[in-house]
Amino acid sequence: MKEVNYQDSDNSNQRLLSPSNRYLRKRFVKVGLYTFIIDLIILCTFGFMAILPFADPDLSSFIFWFGLITTLTITLIIALYSIIGIPWLIRTLSYEIKKDALVVKRGRLNKVEIYVPYRTITNIGITRGPFDRLFNIGHISIETAGTALAISGKWGVDQYLEGLDEEILKKIYDFIYNKIKELKGIYTTTTEEQVLVSDEFSKENDSLPKLIKELTNEIRKFRKAVEGSQLNSLI
Repeated sequence: MKEVNYQDSDNSNQRLLSPSNRYLRKRFVKVGLYTFIIDLIILCTFGFMAILPFADPDLSSFIFWFGLITTLTITLIIALYSIIGIPWLIRTLSYEIKKDALVVKRGRLNKVEIYVPYRTITNIGITRGPFDRLFNIGHISIETAGTALAISGKWGVDQYLEGLDEEILKKIYDFIYNKIKELKGIYTTTTEEQVLVSDEFSKENDSLPKLIKELTNEIRKFRKAVEGSQLNSLI
């Protein structure tokens, strides 16, 4: 497993990243702790049931051994998944920092490659839980406009750059943040110009509603005069 790789490729505007070995160790420790808690709960539950004053001692013995076998089976399944599945998953993770977009690649059997333009990113943040701080790593969370629902099935965080070393985490965050700020600045300027043009247009045409109102009153007066003259002719 390679350490975090943050180096310029042939293209100076492109960088390649992969999770750190410390991220792999963090996942092992986290799974091991959760497995220990689950095993402890199962053993305590079946152990308590085994010492209850049942009439049949054989039943208590059966409950004890059933709980022990269940605990060992669960532990073995989780251990096999951790040894095979976790390294395999982490090896599939890679992040490509391009000039105009971020490319996230992941997937063990189904390979997924997600292209995230910086202009669609609405929010970016750094996440560091207790285990992350223990191993000096962290994650960059990215939210985008309109794609989170299609990809993840719900609104919220769209992509994670997982398992980045602490010394490089801030650099990547600042790079992406500055790209977003640069693009948002361009769009803000354009919007402000449109608003100014709209304001000038509205100021030039402030008299338009007043003119329409005056014309409407004149038409009403004219109609009343015509109706009055027709009524007088009939009389």
